[in-house]
Amino acid sequence: AKATASSDRPGNEVGKAIDGHSGADGGGDLSGLPAWASAPGDTTRTLDVHLASPQMINRVLVSTHSIFSIVTGLRDYDVQVRPTPNDPWTTVREIRGQFQHRSELVTFPAQQVSDIRVHTLAVNYSGYLPGGARPSWWPTDAASQALASSPWYGPAVISELSAYAPGTVV
Repeated sequence: AKATASSDRPGNEVGKAIDGHSGADGGGDLSGLPAWASAPGDTTRTLDVHLASPQMINRVLVSTHSIFSIVTGLRDYDVQVRPTPNDPWTTVREIRGQFQHRSELVTFPAQQVSDIRVHTLAVNYSGYLPGGARPSWWPTDAASQALASSPWYGPAVISELSAYAPGTVV
């Protein structure tokens, strides 16, 4: 498989979303985590995984960052698939309001899939405030929002994306 994205930031390149490492233990801040993170200014925040050949898939596991951290995690996102690179994307699940769970197993009827997309619509800014609200002490000025070295700009963070065929154990 190969991953591409609408953007990434130094230290959190797109390939980290499919490298088999989803844990955050000992990672520290965003740059120390084995995860993909979108770059400042990215308004589309999409991660695409292109399978080597079309596969029969019925589950996708999306892992983001955990709560009680300054690193953002996914809150609202769509999981989309398509049978060939030339076909339009089909949304198989809309996730809304994810907060307590770091991972979401998305299930759908089995189908031939060549590409998987996660399109992020909103993030949890932290686990310190109800609903993942942006902490009041985080800077909101334009210069701070452009810093790729900080979580202030609200990156989409995906630590691992895995796809499963019918009958396989997760």
